[in-house]
Amino acid sequence: MSREWMEKKEKKMVLQDCSIEALNVAVNFMYGMNVPEDFTQYGDLLHLAELFMMENLKEVVVERLANNLSKGNYLETSKTAE
Repeated sequence: MSREWMEKKEKKMVLQDCSIEALNVAVNFMYGMNVPEDFTQYGDLLHLAELFMMENLKEVVVERLANNLSKGNYLETSKTAE
């Protein structure tokens, strides 16, 4: 927000393609809170981690996806990974 972008002038940012739950988790993560164990919207969370250049959050998401990988969610997880 150091440059003269629209978001700085208007003091707001519009985020699309993510859930409010994922946004809450991402903001909480910025303040040192862990990603809840029962959280499941990893695609949205990964999108936000990329958008805000949060490498440490990406690492957490990748680890969770790898740990939860199964035959039942393989296709969905592969699409998220791409």
